[in-house]
Amino acid sequence: MESAVIFNIQHFSIHDGPGVRTTVFMKGCNLRCWWCHNPESWEHAPTLCFHPTACIDCNACGEACPQAENGKAARFTHRCTQCGKCTEACYAGALSLMGRKITLAELMEELLKDQSIYLRSQGGVTFSGGEPLLQAPFLLKALLLLQARGIHTAIESALHAPWEVLSLLLPHLNLIMADIKCMDPIRHQAHTGKRNEQILSNIQRLAEKGFPLVLRTPIIPGVNDDAESIRAIGTFIAGLNPKIPLELLPFNPLCTEKYASMNQSYPGARLTPPSKEKMDALLKEARQLGIEASHQ
Repeated sequence: MESAVIFNIQHFSIHDGPGVRTTVFMKGCNLRCWWCHNPESWEHAPTLCFHPTACIDCNACGEACPQAENGKAARFTHRCTQCGKCTEACYAGALSLMGRKITLAELMEELLKDQSIYLRSQGGVTFSGGEPLLQAPFLLKALLLLQARGIHTAIESALHAPWEVLSLLLPHLNLIMADIKCMDPIRHQAHTGKRNEQILSNIQRLAEKGFPLVLRTPIIPGVNDDAESIRAIGTFIAGLNPKIPLELLPFNPLCTEKYASMNQSYPGARLTPPSKEKMDALLKEARQLGIEASHQ
């Protein structure tokens, strides 16, 4: 695979691994976490977004849309093919397609612009998403090229993928950052659309190999913001290796406008983020199990 579908390249990132990094956000995800901050990453194909505050009602989109009806663009209807003609015609910037194809050569050219920064800061490149493992053939080729230049490589993944896919990438990765959202498979399926046996099995096998891991738990009200849930996660990690770091990440609803731009409502819009006192209490529960836990 000589090309991939991505939706963003973020330079000078400091939260996606050690040092200063460039993060490549890849399209496509096989989970549907209802609190997801990147809903534009779910589908592999480009995603149409509309920002009404920028719209000047010029109807250039309707004139350009091949599927227009009564002069109105077909966006967010069954007729829309996400061809992008409306976004090309929208000079006000109210319409955009999130997602584009990029060749391996184009990506490497972009990533190597920051090579000196990676080396000075002991940073590197992180592939995130979406789910980068869904585009594993392309990812493998990119990792090989980065590794040949001595650049630190990492992925942020849900790890909901066959071990055979993951194991092919391991020799060319320096770090994996993965979520543990909850331990109960039925609850996991209710909140993400998938059971978690595959995820936990992959984490266990990585830990047995001593592969560098950072585990993260997004603290979501009503899902895992209770002591019992954190104890279950902490007990699992302690049984693998108490030195594997766990980061507790507080929920926030800042992605509400993203959902609106995709003509969707955000299920978490009315939830209240956990307080510092709540996060401190959950952190205490985790640390009592002897693991290396922290929170933002």
